[in-house]
Amino acid sequence: MASKLRLSMRSALYCRLFVDSYIYINGYNSSWVDLDIHLDLFVYSLEELYLSGNDYDQVSLTLEPYTSLSLLQLTSNKLHDWHDITLIDRYFPALHSLVIADNSIAKCG
Repeated sequence: MASKLRLSMRSALYCRLFVDSYIYINGYNSSWVDLDIHLDLFVYSLEELYLSGNDYDQVSLTLEPYTSLSLLQLTSNKLHDWHDITLIDRYFPALHSLVIADNSIAKCG
């Protein structure tokens, strides 16, 4: 059973992670640019990524598809446009669960 790991983007700058399939980057107000740059530091077997409370108001990644991720949590951000949510599939094609509670999305579609 994989242990759950909590880290800040600052920690990610200085270490390479090869052991866990769960990463929490919650409440650090990390930018999509920071995430884009530092996801390469994480294992390619990453299955769950928690990005809650980072004040994201749009999805803005330039990653190659990250094929092992099955759960993405974006709770308590400032997402408001459904179009941004539809872009997530492009970055995480194996995604089975997307949690977007407590955002400002007015309508779907």
